[in-house]
Amino acid sequence: GGLLLVQSASAPVVLANRCRSLRAIVGTTFESVEAGIAQVAANVLVVEYPNKSFSQVKNLLSRFVRGKRSLSEDVKRQLEELASCE
Repeated sequence: GGLLLVQSASAPVVLANRCRSLRAIVGTTFESVEAGIAQVAANVLVVEYPNKSFSQVKNLLSRFVRGKRSLSEDVKRQLEELASCE
């Protein structure tokens, strides 16, 4: 996993999610980071830093790093199905 601080998140998120082992999300709010960890066990956080203060970026990164990740069997199955859609 990893943390990407970018000016624009669109291309980095698309490219990161092409790798089967990565589950990249865009961290726009604290709640979106929470949801990404809870719903898909996100292991890559992409933050558009020009739109955030230092404090906001620090809080998003802190929450992401501390997150407990557990991918449910249902989500695993869904990701495997999507991987075959190439």
